[in-house]
Amino acid sequence: MMKDTYIKRYESGRYSLIAMAAFTLVNIVLLFFGSDLYFIFSASIPYFTAIFPWILAIEDPSYTAFVVPMTLAAILMLVPYVLAFFLGKRPEKYGWMILALVCFAIDTVGFFVLFGISIDGIIDLVFHGWILVSLVLAVVSAVKLKSAGLETVEIKMPETEQAASDSESRE
Repeated sequence: MMKDTYIKRYESGRYSLIAMAAFTLVNIVLLFFGSDLYFIFSASIPYFTAIFPWILAIEDPSYTAFVVPMTLAAILMLVPYVLAFFLGKRPEKYGWMILALVCFAIDTVGFFVLFGISIDGIIDLVFHGWILVSLVLAVVSAVKLKSAGLETVEIKMPETEQAASDSESRE
């Protein structure tokens, strides 16, 4: 019973991680194309990296030359999160989740440094806390699986994917 709980927590951490990376990427792309739309379930430092040349360009248009390189740098900052999601698929590979946790903890500190604490940022801060807790629970669950000797865990696919996989293997 506890094994299933630990697996669910680990998977929940992974999916929170990839959702955050996806929303951050969408935010960066929307910013690049001039949209004011912003999803709060995202990382702060990559977004700030992408928006920084735009802010500077208001005062001095020569900073627009930095928009593309800084946007690419912001997108590259998402690579550790994406790697952690894909390479940390199995709980015994939880070192990748530790990497994601450390990166996102740094991002949360960056949020405080860049934006401080304000009413405007409280919802963003709540989502940062949620992702941090999700990643901590994922790591703790993987460690508990390992200590219980359950580290080689088969992650169950949803029934529809399992049925499709079974029918393909029979062909």
